[in-house]
Formats: sequence, C-alpha cells, structure tokens
Amino acid sequence: GVIGTVSVFPIDTVKTRLQLATATGSTHGATTGITTIVADVWSRSGIRGLYRGLPATALGTMPEKAIKLGVNDFLRDVLCGYDRSKET
Repeated sequence: GVIGTVSVFPIDTVKTRLQLATATGSTHGATTGITTIVADVWSRSGIRGLYRGLPATALGTMPEKAIKLGVNDFLRDVLCGYDRSKET
C-alpha cells in the first residue's frame, strides 16, 4: 500500500519527467536521460523534489486498498457460501 508507493515514488517521478521531456521536446539542448533528470531534480529541490506530490498519491492509495480488501472479503464470503471453514 503506502509503503510501496513511498518506495517507488522517486522512480515514478523520474519516469514522468522523462516522458514529459521526450513528448514536449524540451531538452534545452542537453541529452535527456535518467541521470540528467535525477541530477536536475536534485540540484533544484534536493530529495524533496523526488517526492513532490507524494501526499496526494498516498491519500489516494489508502481508500483504493481499503476498497480492494473489502471487495475481496465480500466475494470470498459469497463464493464460499458464507462458510468461513472453507477459507484457505
């Protein structure tokens, strides 16, 4: 859930910036690559730049996981005929 989001978020940030730079062609005369983007983000904002936008993403992850677990429990009850002894 949230731990996975926090651990992968910097990679996702770099991926998004790489896609934006490639799509808009805004390389500013430099070769746009992963190391260039990480260096740029790090020089401008430090570690916080790699995690910009994390709170909103983490808040969205929590209800998504809660819904997924709730539906899983409900369907397990329905498909097992509400007999908890059939759980694996």
